[in-house]
Amino acid sequence: MKQTLQSLSLYMMNAGNEIAGLRLIVEGAVVLYENEASDLIALPDANDNPDAVTAFDTIGTALYDLRDKLTAMQQEHRREIDRQIVPEN
Repeated sequence: MKQTLQSLSLYMMNAGNEIAGLRLIVEGAVVLYENEASDLIALPDANDNPDAVTAFDTIGTALYDLRDKLTAMQQEHRREIDRQIVPEN
């Protein structure tokens, strides 16, 4: 039983670290998208290509959705850690 709890604890710690790492990657991608890549949409070639504009929009939407989902996962993970540390009576 003790080994199982230690394994579960290690799993939870590793999962939390991975979620945090993925969130940092996505946060960085969002910053690049907003601050540096947004100039690409103003290029004349992009304006003459509605598919490029749609693709750029889709990439932004995907980044924002992924960030939201990872943030929610991180919060839920934290709540589960708290629940396991302080079990309800």
